[in-house]
Amino acid sequence: MGKKSREKKLESEQSKKTLNPKLITYIFVPVLIVGIIGTLVASSYLNWKILPFGVSRIVDITIASVPFIPKTPTQILSKAYFETGRIKSGEHSFSLNVNQSSETLTEQVLFLNISGPFRKFDDQIDFSGRASLKLSSNEHASEINFVEENDYIYFQMNNPPSFPNLELSGLGDNWYQLDVTKILNDSKADVRGDKEIEKTIREKTDILLRSIVSNELFERIAVLPDEFIDGSGSYHFRLSFNKEETNEIVKKFIGESEGSLLNKVSIDVWVDKSRMYFNKIAIEGTIAGQPLSSASVVTLKTTDLNFTLVYQLTKPNEDVAITTPESSNELSSLLDLYLLVQPQGDQNAAAAILGVATNLNEFGANFLTVERLLHVLYLAPQSF
Repeated sequence: MGKKSREKKLESEQSKKTLNPKLITYIFVPVLIVGIIGTLVASSYLNWKILPFGVSRIVDITIASVPFIPKTPTQILSKAYFETGRIKSGEHSFSLNVNQSSETLTEQVLFLNISGPFRKFDDQIDFSGRASLKLSSNEHASEINFVEENDYIYFQMNNPPSFPNLELSGLGDNWYQLDVTKILNDSKADVRGDKEIEKTIREKTDILLRSIVSNELFERIAVLPDEFIDGSGSYHFRLSFNKEETNEIVKKFIGESEGSLLNKVSIDVWVDKSRMYFNKIAIEGTIAGQPLSSASVVTLKTTDLNFTLVYQLTKPNEDVAITTPESSNELSSLLDLYLLVQPQGDQNAAAAILGVATNLNEFGANFLTVERLLHVLYLAPQSF
């Protein structure tokens, strides 16, 4: 064997002893990927606080999207939070019940129900519905039917509520139509559009969720028996907060330095098991009565207020109908509406003109506030 042959043989033997870089890559990369995935999955199931908030949510959503595997409440809720934000049409139902309670008596103070279809597109929302309002001071409930489509609002009242300096009964049971864009231009009001409302709600919700996670409150989620909501099998979870926790969350949510009057709050959520969206949410709480000093040696305490707010979503992403009335009285300006609801008295012409000039802007602001609140209400559940 020549010298060159011996050198080639030696190089061949040395190369066999040295690991091939490609082989290292083929082994190391899969092991690294499996290790990362395993860590992410373990952190989700074991609730490790090693990942940023946004990454943890993505991992939870991904795991909850895989069928036929066990899921934790946090994973299900993250998935429901995500899927609910993708719903663009359906029917909302909101109800608020407020009772005044004492040791011997419970009395209904207010009941409000608002329900109807909605449809979102191009950063705006169209909706219609009926609002029913019952106050303890009124014998019968007031009903308001409304539609807002293509920046026109239609409304009709039955047994309208009483407001100072307004005579809503003057509207009768007729439907009225107003151009919202024209009202905004005439009043020079600075109001938020649907896109800005959604952004604000999303930011506030994110603050709320981060506060719950940072205080490890998700670990106290109670898993209740499954239920059927609107015919669909649903997960049922409950999360309760004591007074201190409630006040801490309220401070972060609304940015106030002082605590709220809420004594305690519990939140029940139901998640559709097949499509993984929130189909029902119920919030219960107590607003503490404040002590009143009626004399130097006597302190009276007002009764507590108990409230229940229930939201339900049906027909998600279905083609719902938003129907405008067949006939309506078109009002050319906000002034036309203002004059319709003015009390009929013995005012002279000069006093009436001064009253219009003084109160029209306030009336317009109040009208637009109610109109924007409806947008907030209908946008909030899908602004995740």
